[in-house]
Amino acid sequence: KKVRWIRTTKKRGNGKLPEHMLTEDDVEKLIGAARNPRNRAMISVMWETGTRPGEFLDAKVGDIEERKHGKKVMVDGKTGPRRLPLVSSVPHLNAWISQHPAGGDPRAPLWCRLDGHPRERIDYDYFRKLLREIAERAGVGKPMRPYQFRHSRATYLANWLTEAQMCEYFGWVQGSDRPRTYVHLSGRDIDLAYDRMHGFVPRDEGRPKLSPRECPRCGEMNGARGKFCYRCGLPLDFETAVRIQEDEKIAGALYDEGVEASGNIRRLVERMV
Repeated sequence: KKVRWIRTTKKRGNGKLPEHMLTEDDVEKLIGAARNPRNRAMISVMWETGTRPGEFLDAKVGDIEERKHGKKVMVDGKTGPRRLPLVSSVPHLNAWISQHPAGGDPRAPLWCRLDGHPRERIDYDYFRKLLREIAERAGVGKPMRPYQFRHSRATYLANWLTEAQMCEYFGWVQGSDRPRTYVHLSGRDIDLAYDRMHGFVPRDEGRPKLSPRECPRCGEMNGARGKFCYRCGLPLDFETAVRIQEDEKIAGALYDEGVEASGNIRRLVERMV
């Protein structure tokens, strides 16, 4: 009783468990289960940025800016405004912006309602309910709330960013102990990083599964699983290009056989007459 007032430095568990964190495979399933361009873009951008729900929902069309590799989004949070790079979500974001009901109005909410009110943004309760509905269709049984995306993204990026970079990215004050939590949850692979430093592991090993494919002809950013360029139709991988060539050869052969057969039939009819 006499020492009950003494505080220990050990903090209580925060309820975050590694098995509850969303993975790239989970996100891919969620995007596949979304039924319209807005919802696909929302899931993709929420995963890539890991922003606070309020920062995310407050975004406007004009907050999206171009950069050399993809785009960036301006968000305003507890530590002030910051710009976050966008790469993997760019194909879905482009598809949504091209169909945004408010057109190109930079003042319109990026995540607007689809019921005839394009100047009104969706609210937190609607977003939370929407995520749960999509997760149920996708068969993703992990905790599904907007903040889960932030926790999961921080856990994922703990394998790639330094603690100082994480503070900058997620809008924490420099020196915060928040990154340590996510480094622990990620199980940061020190062996892999060390082997990569010495050249035993290719640099592109561990590349994000959701990284988009850039079209070599027109430069358009396409989805990670895309087979053809969204803009110009060019095959995006060697296997698809080979398959198309083979299909064209088969089609050409069938056409030639058809022409030859047609000529034989015509000559046969002429003989009969």
